[in-house]
Amino acid sequence: MIDENSKHFIFFKESLKYELRPNDPGGKPWSTFTNGLSGLGDTVPRFDPPNRRIGRDEIFQIAQEQNVGTLDVAAAALCWGGMHMRYHKGFFEAADCGWKTIAQGIRDGELSRDKAYEGFRKLRENGHMPGVGPAFFTKLIYFLGRENGSADHLQGYIVDQWTASSINLLTGKPIIHLNVLMTPGKQGNPSRYVFGVSDANSAAAYEKFCFIFDKLISMCNHSADEIDHALQRPGTWRNYVSKHRKP
Repeated sequence: MIDENSKHFIFFKESLKYELRPNDPGGKPWSTFTNGLSGLGDTVPRFDPPNRRIGRDEIFQIAQEQNVGTLDVAAAALCWGGMHMRYHKGFFEAADCGWKTIAQGIRDGELSRDKAYEGFRKLRENGHMPGVGPAFFTKLIYFLGRENGSADHLQGYIVDQWTASSINLLTGKPIIHLNVLMTPGKQGNPSRYVFGVSDANSAAAYEKFCFIFDKLISMCNHSADEIDHALQRPGTWRNYVSKHRKP
């Protein structure tokens, strides 16, 4: 668990004093991302203007609208998350490989966060969902699972390199396994490390991550969106994590 007297937690809590704007738009322009995507319905959201980036609240709002299809909500979540354009068309063309069913189950309140994670993980293990690892499919769990009307299923959270590195640092334990790619420095410059969430993480590891995330929300007295934003946003805390996380 997180020690509230640890230097890492004290620094994180101090960073929360800087303005939090969790609804800032992010990712790709909506019209660019959805151009040519398969499976989107006639009621695909019309964000105005269509070439702008969208915010969290807009995605949570359309997730509650019954006339908006689940693939449309998924498109908004991944657009916001900055999904690589190299993979997005293939991902939506392969919706019937099983990921659409899992996404619908999350939205309908039929799948808990760990069961949803396990479903996506197995699809990845079987060679489906190329380019859509935990950092992206947990965005579907996060956006589709909040307002599903099920008191039995807790909200899942986004596990990307920054939230995972943060939770690992705050707990002092490798709760989430990260892949690390090292590029040797040239001409006296330091080596560069690129972190990514490993496919080897189990549903149990994800559940433990979410459990600790829930505790962090309570300890800091901020909303889930604010804590997610604080862990990921460029600036003071991200720089601190970059300095202290271990390759």
